[in-house]
Amino acid sequence: MEVTQAYARPSSATMDASGMRLSVSAELSRPGVELNARILDSLSYARVMLALYEVVASDFRAKPKDHSAYQAWVEERYLEELDAARGAQLRQLPEKKRERDQLKTEIEDLRTRIRPLEAALQGQDYYAATRKYFEYLFKHFREAWIILDPVVSVHPDCVVFEVFSVDESSYGRVTVPSE
Repeated sequence: MEVTQAYARPSSATMDASGMRLSVSAELSRPGVELNARILDSLSYARVMLALYEVVASDFRAKPKDHSAYQAWVEERYLEELDAARGAQLRQLPEKKRERDQLKTEIEDLRTRIRPLEAALQGQDYYAATRKYFEYLFKHFREAWIILDPVVSVHPDCVVFEVFSVDESSYGRVTVPSE
């Protein structure tokens, strides 16, 4: 299933002497919705919206750890034991090289068979258009390239703001009642 969405511009929040203005871009294929509201408890509202921003901007993917000290220790232990094991390894070297070359050939054969299937699944036009879109976002709206806009649902009794984090591990929802 392919879903195409279009936005006029990224969402934004601005602050001036008259107050905070939240401009949320709507998806262009849907009918327009307008909300003009005065927030009674503006400090609480600002706090929950900032918390919602923290959710949408968060990225809790595991960061690679530095194992260099451990690897250096392992290498030292390896070098201490190398003399005894070196003879056995050298005898196995020609067979291992043949296995490596055979696996390289098989991998290249599989890649050759996969390429036409990938091209049929996602044509070059799709990749070119996707790349062009993300390059434009990266150049002109770097934050929009990283952070997705919230989903805003307007109901008769409330307005709901929903977001996912960058790594899609966290979900945030703010429900603003109409009263």
